[in-house]
Amino acid sequence: MSKTLKNFYDALQRLIDEKPKVITGTYSINNDTVALEAGRKRGTIKKSRPELAELIEILKQEVLAYM
Repeated sequence: MSKTLKNFYDALQRLIDEKPKVITGTYSINNDTVALEAGRKRGTIKKSRPELAELIEILKQEVLAYM
């Protein structure tokens, strides 16, 4: 697993645990908040990047879990 991908997964876990380091205030878990929490720009997590397919699927499941 690349360092960038690990950062995304770590950021997602922090958001799930409600212990973000970067995001402040209320937030919803989505591609952009995970990217920002991981220290990246909005729009970094895209479906067109095959290496992020598994992360995007996990994000979808987390979003559904919070609905």
